[in-house]
Amino acid sequence: MILITWRYFIRNIRQIIKIIILCWLIKLVYRIFNSDKILDSIELIESWGYPAEQHNLTTNDGYILKTFRIPWSPLKLSRRNEQKPVVLMLNGLLTTSDLWLISPDRSLAKQLADEGYDVWLANYRGSTYGRDHVTLSPNDKKFWDFSFHEIGYYDVPRTIDYVLNATNQSSLICVGLSMGTTSTLITLSEHPEYNSKVQLFIGFGVVAGFLNKQSLDMRPFHFLSMISNLIDSTATFEILPQYSIYNILFEEFCVNLNIADYCLMPWDMICGKNGNQVDYKVMVNILKYFPAGTSAKLFMHYAQFANYHKFQQYDYQNEKENIEHYGTSIPPQYNFENIKSPMIFFYGPKNDPLSTFEDLSEISKRVSSKVITEPISDFNHGDFIAAKDVKELFNNRVIECLDHFFKGNISF
Repeated sequence: MILITWRYFIRNIRQIIKIIILCWLIKLVYRIFNSDKILDSIELIESWGYPAEQHNLTTNDGYILKTFRIPWSPLKLSRRNEQKPVVLMLNGLLTTSDLWLISPDRSLAKQLADEGYDVWLANYRGSTYGRDHVTLSPNDKKFWDFSFHEIGYYDVPRTIDYVLNATNQSSLICVGLSMGTTSTLITLSEHPEYNSKVQLFIGFGVVAGFLNKQSLDMRPFHFLSMISNLIDSTATFEILPQYSIYNILFEEFCVNLNIADYCLMPWDMICGKNGNQVDYKVMVNILKYFPAGTSAKLFMHYAQFANYHKFQQYDYQNEKENIEHYGTSIPPQYNFENIKSPMIFFYGPKNDPLSTFEDLSEISKRVSSKVITEPISDFNHGDFIAAKDVKELFNNRVIECLDHFFKGNISF
């Protein structure tokens, strides 16, 4: 009997595999069409029992951006109506303000509110919270004609001004991750007057030109550049918009089949591997919100950083176009010497290929301000948001640095 059953199984193995795959696909389709509603930043904050505000602001070139606020914490009710130090949080590439809010037990935004800060969460053009414009639609090619230069030149300074006006303060603290550091450094370079408005800049996963050639694997950037050129040589199109399917695919295919490490290999190649800090449950939640859309031109600009190792404006790869935009055949470099706000940079000393100690040292030499650099264990580029021990190893240290700064115990 056993022999007959085994022979039947062997003869029909293809059919059995087809049935298994079909059942899995039916389950996947069911999950996709019956997935839970994705909470926005307001709903995420309010789910903690905290107050939340949405503010819409318009940049000088017409993009309408949604900015969110945690004005006070229930743990600090006595300070509810007080004027508090303002912290503006600037997220990274392909993310939105949601990323600061996904895991309340590890949220730096929540901790800052609990410590008595007035917390504001910025968003950029082209992301889920930046898809409106005074005259343009995301269906218009011109809508996507931007890189992080425009984010640093228009979005960040407009957000800073809006927040300062709303809080009736003259300066604030900027906290930036990855592209949040790139754009803030552009703001301080291109608009030197904003150095007086940013009393302290705390950056992690800092990226400003990939100045150190030896420590960066160029292949992912060359690949992205090649793909963009094949689609549209001007790179003015949307890339990787937000879809709820990403987290479902990761959970069903990668986590449930126990191959998550293999699924994360492209991420590890770009951002560095650190298996000790990966939390797959948090990763599934993150993929509800990441990626959140941007322009392919922004990716191209980072690819140019990798190719040229210079902190410079976008190269149109055409002498005539460069002259039309800049008046010179070569794009101008951002002036590090214009940057005067005091800065604290956190970095992963071993596992972050995008933000190395060598790069941070070079940036520190070129800016006019004092820069303090601090290593955080073996963090990679994404661990500042999603690591298992992010609260103990990083968030608490940021809070401590801010406390020392306001008490005058940090000398710049």
